[in-house]
Amino acid sequence: MKIKNKRGFEMSFAWMFAIAVGAIIIFLAIYLAVKIVGTKDVESATVVAHEFGNILDPLDVGSASAKSAKILLNEDIRIYNRCYENEPFGRQDFSVSEYRRNEWREEGIPVRVQNKYVFSKAVPESDEFYFFSKSFEFPFKVSDVIFMTTGKYCFVSPPSEIAAEIVGLKFENIKTIEDRDDCLPDATTVCFDSSGCDISVVPMCSGYGCDSRFDYGMVQRGSETMYYVQRSLMYGAIFSDQDIYECNVKRLMMRVKQIAFLYSDEANYLIKEGCGNVMSTNLLSFATNANIQSSAGVVGLRAQALQLDEQNKASKTQCYIWGNL
Repeated sequence: MKIKNKRGFEMSFAWMFAIAVGAIIIFLAIYLAVKIVGTKDVESATVVAHEFGNILDPLDVGSASAKSAKILLNEDIRIYNRCYENEPFGRQDFSVSEYRRNEWREEGIPVRVQNKYVFSKAVPESDEFYFFSKSFEFPFKVSDVIFMTTGKYCFVSPPSEIAAEIVGLKFENIKTIEDRDDCLPDATTVCFDSSGCDISVVPMCSGYGCDSRFDYGMVQRGSETMYYVQRSLMYGAIFSDQDIYECNVKRLMMRVKQIAFLYSDEANYLIKEGCGNVMSTNLLSFATNANIQSSAGVVGLRAQALQLDEQNKASKTQCYIWGNL
């Protein structure tokens, strides 16, 4: 298999990932040579799925606001993304089918991922895959979330902060346009606070705790409606099938619940240390309310998350429960 990276040179490998990471843009190359010539189709596809799992770790955001990556292949593959909501944190299974000799080969054995949250179509198919990741905080750091896209997207009149992020990350498959008529014919159009596109982002934020009208809202695609808080989940709703999105939101709230329980215990300890912190009960309530049934529930949790964040910031420095404030 021959793969060309973003700088234009070529190397022959069975599989290669070019990862773009860093606080601004730091390029790291991960070259993974796996000899699959002569193997069975299932074995080959399983190797590819395993190496796909390896791309997720370098996409952890860390101190950066976002990271991006691109995979360019010389043949189409299908990546099957299956999401499960089982306790305590759910999981995702990824498997791959390769298109070789003018036909789709048998799907490989799934690779299980329990500590990542990958938002995508259920079965993206392409020879070009684009990834980027963002941190999700609610109100404390919950996890980094990863978005996998294929094809072209046209963001029509996005708010300035979203347009700046798209431009800054230099996405090749996402363009920001002022007029929908200027979008490429084969691009998926995304409207912001307007109609007439394939996907519409409807802002709902006003008043308390709103830096932007798009801080929370809903994403509509045909008859489907997905609710979001923060830009990270907004992207998830734009780029995911509804089932994948709803499953991952529930998984994130499972993680929120467990972290809130841990912080409640820490709040009790700080009381004994003389901090006078009274957040333990509020954190227990937050953990209980995190048992949501759909993404609409996460919007209802937002006010409680903001309140907890304000209480934490109002604490003495030695009494902070989370964050380097």
